[in-house]
Amino acid sequence: HDVYKFTVSTQRSVPISLTNLSANADLRLYNSRGQAVAASTYSGGSDELLELNLGKGTFYIDVVSATTSRTG
Repeated sequence: HDVYKFTVSTQRSVPISLTNLSANADLRLYNSRGQAVAASTYSGGSDELLELNLGKGTFYIDVVSATTSRTG
């Protein structure tokens, strides 16, 4: 799995997407305390999409392969 860190400086809407997948993958969003904030778990090679209103802080996107196949 891959983890991406980003910081939000003021409360705002944040779109997160994972597209053009060749295999099933899931997106999971965590706050700086490691608490789950949201997840996108569509099946197959469907795009994974989240649009969230996030407050100020640091967040982590965890991209997890839901199969043993490569996702890209």
